[in-house]
Amino acid sequence: MPRLGVLHDPEIAMLLGVDLETARAAIGIGIADFNPTVATRKSKPAQLSAGARSVLPRSLALATAEQARQIKTKHLLLALLEREQPDPAAVLLARLQIDRSDVPTKAAKL
Repeated sequence: MPRLGVLHDPEIAMLLGVDLETARAAIGIGIADFNPTVATRKSKPAQLSAGARSVLPRSLALATAEQARQIKTKHLLLALLEREQPDPAAVLLARLQIDRSDVPTKAAKL
């Protein structure tokens, strides 16, 4: 499943020129596909894929490089932009026709 979490940030969605619903549609997910669930006491936290796990240290490196005190959504986005297909995030960015080359410059202004 592609990582859509960064699109919950309105600044990031505006920067990319795409909203969450458009991204969901690009990968074939509609609102009807979401079923409310009730977490039980014994539920386990969601497991991250290897690709998702690799984004976290890269996000930290990007935040550290700009001397940020915390990892922000833009750092996660920039780390996701470095992923290559067949990574689901890279596939989604290609489907949405997002120009990856100009995003870092725009993100630097956030």
